[in-house]
Amino acid sequence: MSPCVSGRTLRTLVGGAMYCRRYSVGLAAIIVGVTASTCVQALTVRAGSAVTVVRDVSGSLSGTSWEKKVEGDDVYENEFVRTAVRSSAVISFVDETKISIGQAATMKIDRVVLTPNRSVEELIVSDEAGAMRWNSGTSPSGAYQVKTPDAIIRPLGTTFDLLVESQRTMVVLRSGTIEVCSVGAPQRCRTLSRPGEMIVATPSDLEGPQRGGLGPSEFADRCLSADAAMPCLAATCPPDSVGTPPNCNCRPPLIGTPGSCRLEACPQDSVGKPPNCRCRPPLIGTPGRCTRLIECRPGHHRVGRTCVPDIIECRPGWHRVGGQCVPDVRERICPPGQHRVGSRCVPSRPLPGPSQPNLRLRPS
Repeated sequence: MSPCVSGRTLRTLVGGAMYCRRYSVGLAAIIVGVTASTCVQALTVRAGSAVTVVRDVSGSLSGTSWEKKVEGDDVYENEFVRTAVRSSAVISFVDETKISIGQAATMKIDRVVLTPNRSVEELIVSDEAGAMRWNSGTSPSGAYQVKTPDAIIRPLGTTFDLLVESQRTMVVLRSGTIEVCSVGAPQRCRTLSRPGEMIVATPSDLEGPQRGGLGPSEFADRCLSADAAMPCLAATCPPDSVGTPPNCNCRPPLIGTPGSCRLEACPQDSVGKPPNCRCRPPLIGTPGRCTRLIECRPGHHRVGRTCVPDIIECRPGWHRVGGQCVPDVRERICPPGQHRVGSRCVPSRPLPGPSQPNLRLRPS
């Protein structure tokens, strides 16, 4: 093995598939005038290289200690690649897969499994924040997977654009086919096969596919260019917001930042604690849009949101049938010489008296 040298050196192992990244750490100690040094070696899989670097781009194998990238630098399995504001990069993998990374973005190369013919058996990357464009290489489509906090994307011979925002991932197909799956349970998957189709993934839902989002050139100019005058913005506001980008506002009564709006407290017209808010009595409706119950005029009462007439009170000798008063039959007394038939009094017929005696005929 060659002696340890100061700085970073790379050595190809196993036909170029494995590389040794070596670092020299000088440990100075004055012991009888002798200085000792040690070397730390870290073996990892070379995934490709940074073919384009604009301004401030850095990489890290730990996620904490970052090292500036320049064009031609290699990238490795488990390495983070980060761009600053007004910076961008293009990463080319060993199988000619290319990923363009826009401003203020962070990508991680999660897993790389190489084959002897310089293709990949498995390539998994994560877009943790920001915009990127994926162009599949020469490996079988089943080898690729792209993960975000909200979705898992399986490219099937594909070019697509990806924008990761807080609580939302926007995926727009440019060519080929992709499958987009939710990360939450139960997992739901949808396929995009028409250029221009878009899916918006949130932690709890998949919206689409639908036509929308920025066009290919506009996405490249606004989201992937280091010289873009404004940060990359989606073509629509997040589901919890209203308005049109860049003027998105949380949908009332939510507060906070669009994409992560929240209920801090129940609206003033409500009582309780989020998410269990209810309209403050006697108001009714939806918290934040509660309405006052109408006052009914005398002789009416409220049924739901409508006033209906009160049931009338009948005068003595009458009773209510439905909404009408009718005479009480059982209490009505007929005058002498009459009797009741139904609800009426009718004259009574005299009762037959005793039989009259036979009258004698006057003699003629």
